[in-house]
Amino acid sequence: MAVIVGATIGPEMAKAWERELSASYKGSRVTSAEAGDQWAALCFGREWLLFSWNARFYGLSRISPSDLKEIKGWAKKVPPIKEALKCHIAGYALEGIKQIGNDRVLKLSFRRSVGAGAVSTRALVLEATGKFSNLLILDESDRIIECARHVHRDENRYRSLLPGLPYQTPPPFDGVTLEEVALTRENLSRLKGFGPGLLRHIETHWELYSPEEWRALISSLLDEGWNPSFVVQKINNYLAVFPKLLPEARAIAGSPLSACREAAFLPMLASYVEEAKLRIRKAMLSKVKLLRNKLQGVERVIRSAHMASRWSYWGEILLAYADSVSPGAERVTLQGWKEEEPVEIPLDPDKSAIENAKRYFALFKKCKRDIKPLEAKRDKLVKEVAEVEEEIEMLEVLESTDEVKPLLDEIAAEKGRRRRVESAPPHLTFKLPERGRILVGLNAKGNRFVTLKAARPNDIWLHAKDVPGSHVVITGEGASEKALLFAASLAAYYSKARLAEKVTVDYTLKKHVRAIPGSVAHVTYTDAKSLVVSPTAWKTSLEEIGADREAGRNESS
Repeated sequence: MAVIVGATIGPEMAKAWERELSASYKGSRVTSAEAGDQWAALCFGREWLLFSWNARFYGLSRISPSDLKEIKGWAKKVPPIKEALKCHIAGYALEGIKQIGNDRVLKLSFRRSVGAGAVSTRALVLEATGKFSNLLILDESDRIIECARHVHRDENRYRSLLPGLPYQTPPPFDGVTLEEVALTRENLSRLKGFGPGLLRHIETHWELYSPEEWRALISSLLDEGWNPSFVVQKINNYLAVFPKLLPEARAIAGSPLSACREAAFLPMLASYVEEAKLRIRKAMLSKVKLLRNKLQGVERVIRSAHMASRWSYWGEILLAYADSVSPGAERVTLQGWKEEEPVEIPLDPDKSAIENAKRYFALFKKCKRDIKPLEAKRDKLVKEVAEVEEEIEMLEVLESTDEVKPLLDEIAAEKGRRRRVESAPPHLTFKLPERGRILVGLNAKGNRFVTLKAARPNDIWLHAKDVPGSHVVITGEGASEKALLFAASLAAYYSKARLAEKVTVDYTLKKHVRAIPGSVAHVTYTDAKSLVVSPTAWKTSLEEIGADREAGRNESS
């Protein structure tokens, strides 16, 4: 699995956060607090601010309530700082925001009236400093109440970060301010308050403006931090704010807090999905290994069952010709009565002919089986292996929480780690504006549910032609042509042919679809028509047709 990382940031982004927070949130009250694995979130009205101290996805960003719900679903544990935030920050109003030491450190000051003219003050410090990132709650005397990462003296010689200790800022940067030097290409790298990613890029494109123009641009960035005319931009993997869009940079729409959602929150979410897919894949590979072991065992029994009648026959021959068998022989050739050619029989040289005959009779008794049930069991295991292997291939295309989480929950339930919840197997649901839904199976059980349980006889059933993939159903009669093309694109996307530019998709009425006995979701179908569609067309037409994407494990569809 490729390691997913968010964008890196510099002190100029912290300055932009300071200005945007002052303009948009100062005076607002924190109404709620949440936290998960290396992140915390504060609610201001209908918006949430996400603080992340994850080494790969550090920073501050604005997220929606649905974003918060999605990221909370991945939380494995609740950090101690959550209760501290609820106790010491929730209910407080944001009074001030200050960048500390021209660094990627932001201090948010809060206050709350506690009655009789008394006021309680608290502070929240975000150190968005890469692998050393942290989030700290301070009391009115700047002593640490709680921090996300406890730092002991043996870890950091410069400072300790522990509850009860006075807060000490990170070590200051060496360098000069813009007022202390004449701005030249050579001394750019010495400037305080800017990240190396931005300064190196300016140095590369120094000829674009005169030194005076560069100085004016940098000075306005220092003075204002952020205004709507500035551009949030990505320079390779560095997220910067600058008064103008720089060459080779990609502009990101929105303010710094909104843009950081793409740089930190979305990569963090993608990493959760990829880590979950890795766990699902591991569980599925273990399941395939278990099924293959069972299959090998059944095949051994079948081979033994086929040999049983031969062993009985060899025992009868040995009894009939016992006097003709030399003691200590490892094999003997005797004339049987079922064939013209003599029969060669392996022997145990330490046993007599009679004892060898008894051994073969014992093997016959032990291995005699009815072959048909064994062959049926073998065929069922072969189909199960094929279905799980198809699911492993399908994992590659899944990329969102509502696609992956149901599969992870199902595996956890199968292993007994989580109480099994009565709900439909993993599938996606898209609600259509003209009534009806589009259902997409996410694994064999999901396909079986979509096709054999949720679909009615006159619903439209779709599947990518001649390749493994999801079963797709349009429920309700009279589906529009746009809905049909949308569903066909989904069938192409959630198939093994998803990387092709165009994919042929078959569709028919569900009443023409028949399950193959012994399999979970393999089917045959008749009376089909075909469409040729792009596997990614559904993404662009989602809003056009007015489809509403719903959760993947519905109680009913």
